[in-house]
Amino acid sequence: MVKFIFRIEYICMFLLVCAFSNLSCTEREPLDNTEGQAVLRVSVGSDAAQEVSTKATFNESGIYNLHVLVYNGSGNLIGHGYSNTGNSVTLTTRVGTGNTVYAIANTYNSTLFDGFVATSELKLKTLLSSTSTLEGIKVSDSSTSGLVMSGSKSNVTISSSGTTISSSDFAISRLSAKITLNITGLNGIVITGYAIKNLPKKGYIVARPNTNESLVTDLAVGDDASSTSTDRFDTSVTGLSTSSYATSFYMYENRRGGRVNVSGTTGTSTNEREKVTYAPTGSTYVDISAKGTTFSSVYRVYLGADNSQNYSVKRNVNYTYNITLKGAMSYDTRVTTSILVTPTAVSASNCYMVTPGSAIRIPVSRANSAISGSIPDVTKNWDADLLWTDNSAGLASNGVIENIVADYSNGGIIVKAGTAEGNALVVVKNLSGTILWSWHIWVTSYNPNSTGKTYTLNGYTWMDRNLGAKNATIGSVGAFGFFYQWGRKDPFPGPNANTAGNGNIITLYDRYGNALVRNSTGLKVEAVTNTVANYLQKSINNPLTFYAGVSNNDYDWYSYIASTHNDYLWSTSSGTKNIYDPCPIGWRIPYNTEPTLWANLSDSWDGTNLGQNWGTNLGWWPAAGHPSCGDYGFAVGSGFFWTAQFSGTKGCYMDYYPTSPPTVTWTFGGGISNRAYGASERCVKE
Repeated sequence: MVKFIFRIEYICMFLLVCAFSNLSCTEREPLDNTEGQAVLRVSVGSDAAQEVSTKATFNESGIYNLHVLVYNGSGNLIGHGYSNTGNSVTLTTRVGTGNTVYAIANTYNSTLFDGFVATSELKLKTLLSSTSTLEGIKVSDSSTSGLVMSGSKSNVTISSSGTTISSSDFAISRLSAKITLNITGLNGIVITGYAIKNLPKKGYIVARPNTNESLVTDLAVGDDASSTSTDRFDTSVTGLSTSSYATSFYMYENRRGGRVNVSGTTGTSTNEREKVTYAPTGSTYVDISAKGTTFSSVYRVYLGADNSQNYSVKRNVNYTYNITLKGAMSYDTRVTTSILVTPTAVSASNCYMVTPGSAIRIPVSRANSAISGSIPDVTKNWDADLLWTDNSAGLASNGVIENIVADYSNGGIIVKAGTAEGNALVVVKNLSGTILWSWHIWVTSYNPNSTGKTYTLNGYTWMDRNLGAKNATIGSVGAFGFFYQWGRKDPFPGPNANTAGNGNIITLYDRYGNALVRNSTGLKVEAVTNTVANYLQKSINNPLTFYAGVSNNDYDWYSYIASTHNDYLWSTSSGTKNIYDPCPIGWRIPYNTEPTLWANLSDSWDGTNLGQNWGTNLGWWPAAGHPSCGDYGFAVGSGFFWTAQFSGTKGCYMDYYPTSPPTVTWTFGGGISNRAYGASERCVKE
């Protein structure tokens, strides 16, 4: 069964009306001539259907006409009766023990068992009901058309004084399964149609159960009537244009069992995305077509009792599939996606400045630049996703990111920005869910390459704002941007208020707009240990984990081992930008000795707005603080900015801080500190 979520707007029911094969004959069936006649009164009730997922709300238990057939211990027919109203039949049969009584309801055919078609149990069990189309007959509580049902009661003793079987002691069940589809498109996705494939044309009147038939999750292949392709049919596409749709229909059982072997394997049984790959021939599925602003997709949902490995649809079971379409899901083997927009192809980087409403295509091969073979084949077997955004809309047109689409043909991820300015982290994963690389998407109208404000000082061209900042406004919380550990490429959340001493971070959200919880789904702090020789790989796999340093390695996040450091993450040994630099294309973390960067500037502290205001010289520099290398603790009120330079086991920084509280004297300059500390960043032109 497929997990996706939705609201029901309206429900249209379809009934597979069982058009039985031509079984009538002018002769009546011969009865076994066992001596001793007796009267048998049979009333039946409908058996409650097994439920998969939520319960249906319709009355499907109506019994409107009824055949009753009685077989003796030898399997020979000794009695048959029919009523064209209600759930009871009175008939004349033979006295005896060990009899089996069958009831078949709602055939609407009084002559169905005339002739020799059911003179033995063996013959009865080979009879079929069939249909070749889905009939558009609505079913409601007041319907006078019922579903075909059957059932049996064994070891019945029929006495000469008459025997009564009550409805409370004889339950029959429908031949068909009920399928309910609840489909919802989120994030602006429009459902454009659906079609049902591999529906059985016929079913046995009498059930042919497997050993574990009572278990909905049984994976055994059933002995079903529709065993070949000619016994199954597809519906035509039902066209739609809606964000929410619900429908129900009935179908004969199609017990295809579990996964089949493909190329020597059945894959990982719990992997939902593989259900298409290992589907048995003839399994029933639904194709749902939908489109977003950047893509059109067909989502294939295989029926069965679970999401990943069960393909069996059994009689008298209600299956409910709550299907939520949340994105293009190009990585999913259940989905085929077409790209509807022409994005701007961009070169490799870890951060992209994107104008609201525009789209870019990011090359996923960037992951292989750091660790060879991270993505063995850029044309398949990976997943693109939104790890976090600083906008509560999540993945939405009015959010920071509207859509993310894996563009396998070009080995890239298409990222469509929403209308809101802000930040997000887009990731590429393998099919096991491990993050292989991540990209900071900075959605902003600020363009430092053209009209955006920049400053030139001491041979550097500076942006007018921190990396990831929403603005450069004096005193604004939006001017803080994000924190970075020395040498790491991924941003960590900055302060949520421009208040002196504040140490609380902004809220990050997942693709659905759910707030990420610190030390759970959001920011985590984890100390390096001696069980991992090199934390570079882990830092790539866990971009929201802040690795706290320990004294054993001079408080470097890179490794626990004292002699293991990496001086060339943001910058190469020749001083050029390296692959872990967190700045956008054409920009980089400054590389120089700290006093040179701010040389010839004077103290310009703004105690009201908490930051250095260097005006026309270098603009506004907010004092976000700097997360501790041990626990991410920080306090707004001091400025701390990493450079790409290092000194021994330390990283080099620029800062401004109080030297004599409470009568505060501010100083600024530079120095060296532990690499596991967090700090703000401001990029300079390459």
